[in-house]
Amino acid sequence: MKPGLRLLGPQVLALLAAGLVLLWLFRNAQTVDPEAHNQVVVDLRELQARDLELGENALRLHFRLEANYDRIVAVGARMRELAAALDAHQSAGRMPDTPEVGAALQMLRDRLARKGLEVEQFKSNNAVLKNSLAYLPRLTQALQAEVPREPPAAHDAIAQLLREALLVSVNPGRQTLDELQHGIAKLEALLPDLPPPARQTARLALVHARILVNIEPQTGALLARLSAPDGELIGASLEAAYLDDYRKRQHSAARYRLLLLAAAVVTLSLAAWL
Repeated sequence: MKPGLRLLGPQVLALLAAGLVLLWLFRNAQTVDPEAHNQVVVDLRELQARDLELGENALRLHFRLEANYDRIVAVGARMRELAAALDAHQSAGRMPDTPEVGAALQMLRDRLARKGLEVEQFKSNNAVLKNSLAYLPRLTQALQAEVPREPPAAHDAIAQLLREALLVSVNPGRQTLDELQHGIAKLEALLPDLPPPARQTARLALVHARILVNIEPQTGALLARLSAPDGELIGASLEAAYLDDYRKRQHSAARYRLLLLAAAVVTLSLAAWL
């Protein structure tokens, strides 16, 4: 082998090594695609906004400000679409495949499935409550017609039961529920003194009043979980994990760009020297 070729061999190898280093630095110096990043963040934040909207719509239904479940159904469907979009982002590599992001994404799926079950339970409870609130006034009116005017205690107890049930429908708090329970006990005590037809009507009225006492607290607990005013919205943990990784990748890319610049200067100097 000629001396010139023997001298050129290490130099060529040095240039090739420098080129590989430059290529590695270039790959690591790439920042996250802004368009992909923005789409992930938009989907995450819309999911949280929809979660809040779901709770607001449940409250409106519970307090009889709306009559049907169309909005809740639409919001629930949109939340499922957004969860599927986030799964697609991860599959496409727009979200990092880290344990933190993976765990947050799984928690999102679990919470969304649980919230779907809670919505169905809320719809069922709410339908039962609305039915009892609609039926109880008719029963109490029929009961008053069936009960003799003397003594007036029964009429007072019936009117009290209806009044307290209506108060629960407006303000289903602990105090109104306790008052309704007291009204139920008062009418129960008078059952033996009622005529047989009135006794049967009173028992039906008490069934619906007890439904309010028993189901209203359960529904209130469901509402607290659905509206989550002080809790974490669905997608918040995933957004925090994603943004934390995003910031780390951006800072890392900035450092690699500086290294790339320095390596490029060294490589050019080496090429010029050769």
